[in-house]
Amino acid sequence: MNDTPYIYLLSSATDYKNALDKKTLSRPSLHTEGFIHASPKDQLTRVANKHYPKVEDLLILEVDCNKVEAEIKWEPAADSLYPHIYGELNTDSIVKTLPVFKHDDGLFHISF
Repeated sequence: MNDTPYIYLLSSATDYKNALDKKTLSRPSLHTEGFIHASPKDQLTRVANKHYPKVEDLLILEVDCNKVEAEIKWEPAADSLYPHIYGELNTDSIVKTLPVFKHDDGLFHISF
């Protein structure tokens, strides 16, 4: 368990809007692995460049852990601990969105 009150997801703006319309966010990994992958703040750059290199309308979704209805477990992955959400994410737990843009080198460099 991590003591941070926030976890983060990356999403295209279109997927985020669709989630808002449904009031829940889901991902294919929920059906294939049993959870939604989330990230600690310090891993967002790595995750964005590895899993979202072609997304042009990328957003960071800041999630308040205290508002998430599904269970969150911090589990090992990629030599670190990552939050996994074991169920759909209720969108009212998303407290902030931030756009992400690639730098001149074609990579994401996320810091906030």
